[in-house]
Amino acid sequence: GSVVGGQLLTELVFNYRGMGRILYDSINKLDYPLIEGIFIILISTLLIANLIVDFIYAYLDPRVRTGYAEA
Repeated sequence: GSVVGGQLLTELVFNYRGMGRILYDSINKLDYPLIEGIFIILISTLLIANLIVDFIYAYLDPRVRTGYAEA
């Protein structure tokens, strides 16, 4: 929710036409297929970015790798 809210706020303040503004317009027009498509794209992008960051973090810090942690 905060990602979409921040994206929409940034696009409204700087008058930038992007997915947040399209999402806002589609909510006002009740265009449900477009709303679903935008959310699928946003969620997929966030999941892929999170997965990449997890792999990079495990590569940079060997303590977080499975089997190397000591309590």
